[in-house]
Amino acid sequence: MFNFFLFLLPTIYLLAYIAIAKYLGVEQIFLISLYPNSPLARQMYFALSIEHIIFSVLFALVVLSTYKMRGLFGLQTPAFFLGAMGLIFLVDWAYPGGNFTPFQAFVRPTATAAAAILNMIGYEARLLEIVDPTYGPLSYMRVYDPHTESSAGFSIAWPCAGVESLLLYTLTILVFLQTLPASKRQKVIYFTVGFAVTYFFNILRIVTIFLMAVNKGDVWAFHNYYGWLYSVSWIVFYPLVITGFQRLLNRRERSSVVMYSFSQD
Repeated sequence: MFNFFLFLLPTIYLLAYIAIAKYLGVEQIFLISLYPNSPLARQMYFALSIEHIIFSVLFALVVLSTYKMRGLFGLQTPAFFLGAMGLIFLVDWAYPGGNFTPFQAFVRPTATAAAAILNMIGYEARLLEIVDPTYGPLSYMRVYDPHTESSAGFSIAWPCAGVESLLLYTLTILVFLQTLPASKRQKVIYFTVGFAVTYFFNILRIVTIFLMAVNKGDVWAFHNYYGWLYSVSWIVFYPLVITGFQRLLNRRERSSVVMYSFSQD
């Protein structure tokens, strides 16, 4: 009976959330996507962070009640992924823009690398440091296309630079590597390679945003929704790559041992 109640909890929470959203008014929910920096949107970012944390806890409780502690250790990565997303959204809500200085310090090298790539492919990119009265210290980049004479400029805060994806990658991959049957050296290599690729996707995301802006594309749809797919898709896919590669290594090692034993006989 208790397990059945736990299975129903996510559905009950979701139905309650829909009822509250309907009570507030559907048009207010749409307002968030149209005006992501509005006060209502900031409140909903807080609600979104709590939602991720709640679903993470509910998922862990369902797994724990069904498969006990052993099953929870086997499925800790998705639960941790959801919880980490919620915590990152919570930090973004509490310290909007560049107000969280430890994360904002990471923006400068990322934006510099993006500007270098834009300059390399024929655009003129200039990076400045500004202080916004609301969002604190920010990096500001302006990109000019000498062929079409169009330009675009945006401030870059730590969420825009993909710092959250690096944190999400670090937290998720460390949990995953704990259960991976590999040597410490292999785990360090896996972590380093994945971190470098995640960092590159963050740079690529900034480059894509400015390319879309200069060429009059739907930059805000990409910024608010699709840009996340760059890093999140990689973070989800990379453990599968590691698992497949590790199996190939283990198979190769077993084959080498068999061949060595055969040669000794």
